[in-house]
Amino acid sequence: MFARMNRVLTLVAAGVVLAVAPSAHAFFTLNFDENGNGSVSVNNGAFVPTVGVLADDPSQAGVQLVLTYTLPEPVVAGTVQVLEPVTLILGDVIRFTSATGTLTGAADRMIFYSDNTDGVDALADTGFPANLTEGAQGGPIFETGPEGNNRFQFVASGPNIYNGVSDASVPEPGTLFLLGIGLLSFLARPRRWGR
Repeated sequence: MFARMNRVLTLVAAGVVLAVAPSAHAFFTLNFDENGNGSVSVNNGAFVPTVGVLADDPSQAGVQLVLTYTLPEPVVAGTVQVLEPVTLILGDVIRFTSATGTLTGAADRMIFYSDNTDGVDALADTGFPANLTEGAQGGPIFETGPEGNNRFQFVASGPNIYNGVSDASVPEPGTLFLLGIGLLSFLARPRRWGR
């Protein structure tokens, strides 16, 4: 009877250990810009497109429509400030939050806020959150590259990597129209083979 009871307790203990053992989480690399263009690689797999959308900001009451990327895995909630390299002026903010706007615990989305110093109205050019210092994730990070095409990288624990492009230029509609006309005229021209 004691042998059977000991075996049952051993199985129960093994079950408890299995139940509380941490599951393996995927890690990912997210490339994104302030116009909603992005790609994500999970566990070093191929990059697949992901799109940022304008959505309500759950982390600020009354603030609407901020550039939001859905994350492939839950991450730690918080805020990261991105500074200009020489002037140390705030240039961008990335915020990890949940649908309820919490800045602690787990997050399933990333909000990208940017300034509008380059004169281009990008989706992220909504200004910075009023509660900027809530949920700070360590010290600030810094942009690299020339003004007008700044880049930054945030490496979080986990080890997720976020590669952001700020102040990315977007072709004006007139430029896109001219490029389209040129392409159509090239495709419509008669071809002569064998000469």
